[in-house]
Amino acid sequence: MRNDLLLQEVDAKLAAMAPEPVDDATFIRSVQQSDAWNTFRHDFADEMFAEYLATHAKLAME
Repeated sequence: MRNDLLLQEVDAKLAAMAPEPVDDATFIRSVQQSDAWNTFRHDFADEMFAEYLATHAKLAME
């Protein structure tokens, strides 16, 4: 119930705000994935998972 009230309050504040001007020069209109990005993303996910396993190994053994 409290979350609903907070959400309504935030929505009201956002609706009352003036929109910020958009700088078309820095506006990203489209993206394309590449092999380099996919490799980076995959390696990063592997590193995060290995770190998670290392920090939570004690919990798994209990």
